[in-house]
Amino acid sequence: MSSFSAILLLVCLGIISLLTQPTEAFFDLFQDGCPKKAPLQFSQKCVASCPHGLRADENICYHVPSNLVKTPSGLPAGCNMEATAAFFSWVAYEQKTDLVGASFSNANYGNRMKAACGTWKMVNAFHNTKGIFNTHVNFLANEAAGIFIVAYRGTDADFLRLQDTVNDWVFNDGNIGKVELSYRGKRVGKVHGGFYDAYDSIGDPVVQQAMLYYNAGYRIVFTGHSKGAAVSLIALFDFIMQNSTPDNIDAMASRIYGYHFGTPLLGDSVFTTNFRKVAKNVKSFATYNPSNKVQDMVSLVPPKEIGFEQAVPLQYIYCNPQYMGNQTPLQGISQPMRVPLTIIRFLPQLGCHFPQVYLDSLLDGKLVTK
Repeated sequence: MSSFSAILLLVCLGIISLLTQPTEAFFDLFQDGCPKKAPLQFSQKCVASCPHGLRADENICYHVPSNLVKTPSGLPAGCNMEATAAFFSWVAYEQKTDLVGASFSNANYGNRMKAACGTWKMVNAFHNTKGIFNTHVNFLANEAAGIFIVAYRGTDADFLRLQDTVNDWVFNDGNIGKVELSYRGKRVGKVHGGFYDAYDSIGDPVVQQAMLYYNAGYRIVFTGHSKGAAVSLIALFDFIMQNSTPDNIDAMASRIYGYHFGTPLLGDSVFTTNFRKVAKNVKSFATYNPSNKVQDMVSLVPPKEIGFEQAVPLQYIYCNPQYMGNQTPLQGISQPMRVPLTIIRFLPQLGCHFPQVYLDSLLDGKLVTK
């Protein structure tokens, strides 16, 4: 996609937003299990209804783990953590709000994930669809492996939920103004304004939930696809910067991992430099086909010509340009983000963006060079 095409797309989306501006919010932050799925306001308590063993703290329901006997070092042998993260970045698109407490394993993807690191349990989830926000994050834990996953959902593309879709495309993805970040009085660079706003809408509860698992001895994995990848990168950086000191930042960062798929460009050069100093275990993937030079279009925007960079260098995995989007159902949950074949043939760069492309290529080990 050329810079002109990207800018034209953003202008068109901006015009659409003026015609479809939401007049009221559906929710503040809500969580699964509250009475009648009612909004969980920051000024209200949901103590009696915190489900699945969650504990109320500061009016939010958190999952509190038992301390690990010993914090494992590295990742489990035979554990394909990249594919596992890709799987949960796809699951994050699921629109159900009753998956907390569900277990996931190899069987959820037709037994293809032979190295899925065992069984995972979704222990919590936060959602914010207030006003211009449309941010969703799932939390999954694997006690045997000592790993806790924070998985952000990507851009909504279901026009049956027009308000959520417009909020994502216009106010989150389309808001390319930059926000300055600073910690302890030191400026650390600027990031994409829309992605930062999406993160900040539930940022503090996410940090607190992840910190409960970090303090219990778990390794923390941040992941997401598309917009979810960008928001997850901000979350990872903020988690480290908020909870570390100059004396322990390297030790803390050694237990933080990131796997991101179809990642947009995120911040300016100052942010990129500071991010790479802090985050050592982070990978971002983009699909690419060397034969016809087709690359996931989302990994090329916002344009670098207006001052955006990838937070970490991209690693490329193979994409079949005839791929038809997500085609294999996930067992036990609905099928998100299915796209007609005619659209994919017209715009293969879009077909290369879908979560299942990333998952299949990582399972098959199809790394490529560009």
